[in-house]
Amino acid sequence: MPVSLADEVRGTQFGDQRLDKRLDKIVGELGEQPNLSIPAATRTRAEMEAAYRFFNNPKVSPNKILQSHFEATRERISKNDFVLLVQDTTDVDLTRPNQQVQGAGPMDTKARRGTFFHPLQAFDLDGLPLGMAWQTNWTRDHLNTSFDGAQ
Repeated sequence: MPVSLADEVRGTQFGDQRLDKRLDKIVGELGEQPNLSIPAATRTRAEMEAAYRFFNNPKVSPNKILQSHFEATRERISKNDFVLLVQDTTDVDLTRPNQQVQGAGPMDTKARRGTFFHPLQAFDLDGLPLGMAWQTNWTRDHLNTSFDGAQ
């Protein structure tokens, strides 16, 4: 039986019922069209602003949001005799021509700015994804040019 995105984060608690309800709404909006940005996926300007306020709230973090999903993934893993845990690092290029994204750091050159995402995905032996078991993100503070002075 397919697992819904809402089910994966249902146990998330921020210590504020308004934030818990907002997560359900955001998951519904973004889950319908995960390829869209927040402004494109939300139906009104008020919903878009509410989503940005939610993500800017100090009680909200990626790991807090994903904790229920991690737990559900580990539960699915425990029901299998053998699983593959696959990892890879993806660079998220946030370079903008006129205004840089706050918090973005140098990538492979000083001109390219962004962050790095490193998930640990679980799969059963048939290749069925069981979910994400863990993840981390990081941003460089500076570019190490000691290997190639041309950058």
